Amino acid sequence: MVFFEIPTGIIADTLGRQVSYLLGSATLILTTVVYYFLWLHHGPFWAWAMDSVLLGLGFTFFSGATDAWLVDALAFEKFEGSLESVFSKGQIVSGFAMFFGATAGGIIAQYTNLGLPYLIRASFLIVSLIAAAFLMKDLGFI
Repeated sequence: MVFFEIPTGIIADTLGRQVSYLLGSATLILTTVVYYFLWLHHGPFWAWAMDSVLLGLGFTFFSGATDAWLVDALAFEKFEGSLESVFSKGQIVSGFAMFFGATAGGIIAQYTNLGLPYLIRASFLIVSLIAAAFLMKDLGFI
């Protein structure tokens, strides 16, 4: 992820936070589906490693862009509260969602197979991509 932070940050800062988020979603959908097929066909280690590198690329499209998107939108709306409180509440929700998602994925895999959580994740990412394409606005982005 370290290698991708600067290039993806440039995309977010020049083309917009929404574009960066959409590219991240698309990358994560593709790499998650590839994970599924690697599991299905017992892919070699090198293929898992390469897909994991691309998965890191997908996450770097989100990393700074979503924070910058939030700060831009709050400034645009003349938010007078504390940014720290907004970010801390976001971290709480994010932590809970990560815990719930990992636990649910483990339970689903336990009772079905190891591939189904990948397909469920890809489905959620598709919904996220569509929602962001239509609902996410770059308020305050210059």
